[in-house]
Amino acid sequence: MTDRLKTDVLVVGSGPAGSTAARYAAEKGAQVTFIERRSNVGIPVRCGELIPSIDEIKGMFPNLTDEGTLFDTPSDLRLRSIEGIKLVNPKGKVSILDFTGYTTDRDRFD
Repeated sequence: MTDRLKTDVLVVGSGPAGSTAARYAAEKGAQVTFIERRSNVGIPVRCGELIPSIDEIKGMFPNLTDEGTLFDTPSDLRLRSIEGIKLVNPKGKVSILDFTGYTTDRDRFD
């Protein structure tokens, strides 16, 4: 006999994208189940702490209408404001980009 899991939404991976998808599905009344390969969510902290500012998001997705609620990170999870990005390729070439956003406390965010 095969065991079956009954759920409305199955989320594979509980990082920022999975957690956000699960949150919105649950808020709409869906029964949500996570599958996560790690025993502790958010540990170890991995890349992905940078969240673009609302202005950057609007620039990427000009037709987005609910960015304020989708990307409303609580202030206690915001660690540092970002006003630019420095990229260094494997050959050492440096590129500086204008970009606004903030970093998050990824362990607590997840």
